[in-house]
Amino acid sequence: MRSLNAPQHVLKHLWNAEWSVMGGIKRRLRISGMVSLMGVLGWSGLQGCGRQTRQIQSLQRLQQYPKAVMVEGIVRDRVPLIGQSVYELQDSSGTIWVLSSSPNEVPTIGVSVRVEGDVHYQPMPELSDESFKPPEDSYYLKELRHHIIDP
Repeated sequence: MRSLNAPQHVLKHLWNAEWSVMGGIKRRLRISGMVSLMGVLGWSGLQGCGRQTRQIQSLQRLQQYPKAVMVEGIVRDRVPLIGQSVYELQDSSGTIWVLSSSPNEVPTIGVSVRVEGDVHYQPMPELSDESFKPPEDSYYLKELRHHIIDP
């Protein structure tokens, strides 16, 4: 069996689930079907199954940073930089700048994407492009991965 690059709490729920059965008796149930599915699809085929997308505006109300989240929206702007890129993502509630370390994989303007990343609340790190100045005391998303929804 190959090792999986999955969060520990996800693996725990995949391997064992507690079921309450008549009169409060608890049984352990092995979910072998889900584990088999993971073997066929791999972890990337199941990513996002347990994580709910958030509205961009709700990220301002988070109590702890950095915080891993998933958001969906349309790419409105892009700023290519040396060794990284920044793009603006917009949903119905607002916009957020996304910092990507893969400048060759940044989605194009007008494309709908789902982005998983860590929300950071602070000024953006010093970037090599002087023409891009984010607002002070802003929050941004440091991209872990993205998936194009609508090309």
